[in-house]
Amino acid sequence: MDAIASKYIIENETSDGAVMFVPAEAVFAEITPTTPKWWTTPRQSASGSWSPTTLMAVLNTARAVLKDVETRKQIHVIKDALGRLGADFRRFDDRMKKLADHIRQAHQDAEDVQTSSRKIRSSSRGSRRRDRSAGARAANVVRLPEERKS
Repeated sequence: MDAIASKYIIENETSDGAVMFVPAEAVFAEITPTTPKWWTTPRQSASGSWSPTTLMAVLNTARAVLKDVETRKQIHVIKDALGRLGADFRRFDDRMKKLADHIRQAHQDAEDVQTSSRKIRSSSRGSRRRDRSAGARAANVVRLPEERKS
């Protein structure tokens, strides 16, 4: 493992780790228990050995980590978009409340106008009744013939 690390890990040029891939599970299973250094060396020299099964597990883990890193990079974009959406909704809510107040006020104004209209009609009917009754009283009054001018 030290030979792999010294050959493939070059500071500031390559990644910090190297892998010895054992393409056969049977061979990997045979050499792993008999060579304990294979399990301790990765921590010491940043190299290790993987079989097809362990390589798939590591690659799936690496893919999940990379996806998580990309998602974390985009989280500020999502937060910013949600913040703008929240501000837009608050503005919409304020405008909706103002519109509802205007509609309520217009409704109240319409009711006030109707009240005034009823009062005017009622007053007008009362005036006509008074006029009729005054006319009836006037009809009962005896009129003198008008003088003729000569």
